[in-house]
Amino acid sequence: MNTKRIAILFSGGKDSTLSLLYVLKKYNQDLKEVDCLFFNYGQKNKDELFYAMSVIEKLAPGSPLNEEEVKITLHTFPVQCLFSTCNRTGLLSSTDKLEAGTKVNNLAQAFVPNRNLLFLTLGYNFCYYNDIDFLFTGSVPEAEGRGYPDNTSMFYTKVKDLLFDSSRKMIYLLSPFFNMSLEDLICFLVHGKEQDYKQHLYNLLVENTYSCHNGVRDSLPYGQGCGECGACKTREKDMNIIYKTLFG
Repeated sequence: MNTKRIAILFSGGKDSTLSLLYVLKKYNQDLKEVDCLFFNYGQKNKDELFYAMSVIEKLAPGSPLNEEEVKITLHTFPVQCLFSTCNRTGLLSSTDKLEAGTKVNNLAQAFVPNRNLLFLTLGYNFCYYNDIDFLFTGSVPEAEGRGYPDNTSMFYTKVKDLLFDSSRKMIYLLSPFFNMSLEDLICFLVHGKEQDYKQHLYNLLVENTYSCHNGVRDSLPYGQGCGECGACKTREKDMNIIYKTLFG
């Protein structure tokens, strides 16, 4: 298996950024290049691309969080036309306000049908044609019933088999969150690192990542957002965990 070049589904959010940092450390002996795949699908959060570019800039070769000088390239894929008829979902509608815990027909208000399946398929094809063996995501598998049927462990198991069957090429679909808690991931990232690395890591997550479903950029203690949607509520909880893990 070739670990010199790895691809990541990248949104500029906290989880995909942590996945990128995980790859930089986990494969630092061989890794030379990371391809970050960003999909513009007409999401209400129009600033995602800005933050994705911001993270890549902060992780320039030789920077404090990329001392091994790995080349990181951001690829942008415009796929809005594939979702042009899906504006009934809150994540794509410019008028619906998303709030934590709200469901529609037993699905999360922010759920977009087949979005993750499409992204994984396109990412798999990118790896197929570029001879890349590993495709990472920042996905945090959830339990059934949370309203996101395309973000469960069972879903990813089925997708792995489906993508292999339709391509006859084994590309490893991975996420550090499949087998690690957030605390364990942060401990892995900072193990053997100086205190400055911890501060750079925390600053990157607060200042350069963004996850608000409503596309709001109000200043909050843990970054920017609306403070009310599911993404912001999760971010607040996770950033508190990250801070305690880093600084006690």
